[in-house]
Amino acid sequence: ALGYLGSVGGETEGPLADPKSKLHVLEGLQKARRASASGDLDTAVDIFKEIVAEEPLLVDAWQELARNLKNLTRYEEAKEAIEEAMRLSSGTPHVAHLAAEIYKDLGQIEEAKAHAELATSGNELAWDLLAQIAIEERDFETAEDYVNRSLENRGSRIGPLLTLAALRVAQDRLEEAIEVTTRAAAEFADNPDRQQLSGLYFTRGKAYAFQGRTDLAEEAFRTEIDLSPRILGAYTHLAFLYALDGKAAQAGETLGLMVETNPTPSAHAAAVIALREMRDERSADAVLRMALGKWPDSPRLLELAGQGS
Repeated sequence: ALGYLGSVGGETEGPLADPKSKLHVLEGLQKARRASASGDLDTAVDIFKEIVAEEPLLVDAWQELARNLKNLTRYEEAKEAIEEAMRLSSGTPHVAHLAAEIYKDLGQIEEAKAHAELATSGNELAWDLLAQIAIEERDFETAEDYVNRSLENRGSRIGPLLTLAALRVAQDRLEEAIEVTTRAAAEFADNPDRQQLSGLYFTRGKAYAFQGRTDLAEEAFRTEIDLSPRILGAYTHLAFLYALDGKAAQAGETLGLMVETNPTPSAHAAAVIALREMRDERSADAVLRMALGKWPDSPRLLELAGQGS
């Protein structure tokens, strides 16, 4: 399935360019990376697109374009960019890892697994991602093995702890999941980079929700939205809690905030799915029509249109 392997050689045709003529490309990369680091992902994407248009063989630019698109939840565009990076790099582990993350975001689990397995050679982060994929597949025994391997080599990384918490939620070991998130929050309490905690409150909120502790669950989901406004699941889970509590208006407002904050096909698809699961077909159809008007070629939206009532 990984057709990129061996598809691109290392040779170039014609004379090499004068390095001085490419200084503006380096400056563009630095400018894009600064924009990305400051949270201005849209600007970063625009600059990286300009760079790959001029230098289409620049793997790093394709990879960073894909990463920023992923962080904007523009997963379908991210997939196109990372597939080009995979083709150009012949599937190096760090590129394959990002590809696996993007396929996982798109729900393409078999592709995600294949790329994560490719990434394991020389990339310890891949074991954590394989654990997440095994959780998606509800293969908890395999997930446990991968989590343990990831934890052994996690160093100062929080990710394996969050994956462990997610596994405990999936196993219905909810109190253990909450304990792991509490441990992780305490361990990283003094870290000024609060984005390190991205996903923690979402997982904690799910544990509280399954326990029926709705007030704590709502608080956790709202905290996650404030911390990581691009984690779509925090919005949809919070909306479900409001709907179950008879707060239809607040549920709608939460989904509205999601698509306003994340004006992407993926966010609109998540809203459509949530509304359908809430049995609000009328609102789901309205959101889907509006989204298809903006992104008529989106595979995910077209798939949802084919599943409509």
